[in-house]
Amino acid sequence: MTGPGWARVALAGVILIGTAVGAWLLVRREGGAGAGPERIELPDELREISGITVGPDGRLVAVQDELGVLFFLDLADRRSPRTTRVPFGEPGDYEDVVAVDDDYWVLRSDGRLFCVQVRGGRGVVSRRVSLPVAGEFEALAHDAGNRRLLVLPKARLAKKARRKVGADHPVFGVDLRAGGELIAQPLLDLPVRDWQSRLPGLDARITAAVRIPLTPDLLVLLGSDRMVLRLDAAGRLLDSFELPAGMPQAEAMTLTPSGRLLVTSEGQDGPARLVDLGPYR
Repeated sequence: MTGPGWARVALAGVILIGTAVGAWLLVRREGGAGAGPERIELPDELREISGITVGPDGRLVAVQDELGVLFFLDLADRRSPRTTRVPFGEPGDYEDVVAVDDDYWVLRSDGRLFCVQVRGGRGVVSRRVSLPVAGEFEALAHDAGNRRLLVLPKARLAKKARRKVGADHPVFGVDLRAGGELIAQPLLDLPVRDWQSRLPGLDARITAAVRIPLTPDLLVLLGSDRMVLRLDAAGRLLDSFELPAGMPQAEAMTLTPSGRLLVTSEGQDGPARLVDLGPYR
C-alpha cells in the first residue's frame, strides 16, 4: 500500500513519489547518495527498550521492560549515546512512556499507569491509575487535542475481560483535564478483523501508538509484523507501511516536534537500535 502521509522530496528538480518506505529512503538520501535511514545503536542498558517519548526539553526519554527507571538519552555523540537514569519505582514490565507537560506517564504491561514527576534527579509517582480489566498492554499515546491518554491492548482481550467491557480490542482513555481519571467506558473497539481482511496474514499485535498532531488519526506499531498502520478516529485502516530491514523486534515509536518518526527495535543478537524514518505528514 502506498503511503500518502510521507513527505514528497524534490531531487534535481523532480518530485519523487514512492511507497511509504521508498519515500523515507528518498528523504534520507537528500544528505548523500545511497544513504538510508539514520540508525543509532543504543547503550546495553536499553537492550530491552520498550517505550520512547520526547521530553519538554527536547531530549528523548525511554523506558525498558525490566527496571522502574526513566532513561534520558544524550545523543550529542551518536556513535556512543549516553543515558542519565532517573529511578521512579520497583522493577517491572514497563512498556511505554509519554511526556505530558512536565510529567511522564509510564504504562506497565498489566494496565497500571504511573504519573512520574522528576524532582532532584529522582522520579516521584504522583498518581496511579489502573485499567478495569486484566490483559497485556504495551501502547500508550497522548491525545493532546482532547487532553487525554489512550491505552491500547497488545492483542484481543480474554473472554472474561471482553464481556466486562463489551469490546474485543478496547482503547481506554484517561482524562487529563480531570487530573488523570480513568474514563468509565472504552473510547472505541479497534476493528482488528477489518485490518486483517485487508492485510492477509497480519498478526496485529500492537506494541506502540502515537497520535498524529492536528489530525484525529493514530499511528500504531505492529512489532511482529514489522509494520506501522495509520488509523482514523474510529480505528479504521487508512494506510500502512513496512519497516526497513534490521528491525527484528520493533517495540517503541514516537513523533518528534518537527514531525520525524522514530522507531526502536530491541536488541537480539546485538544492541537495540533507534531508527529515524524521516518526516511524516
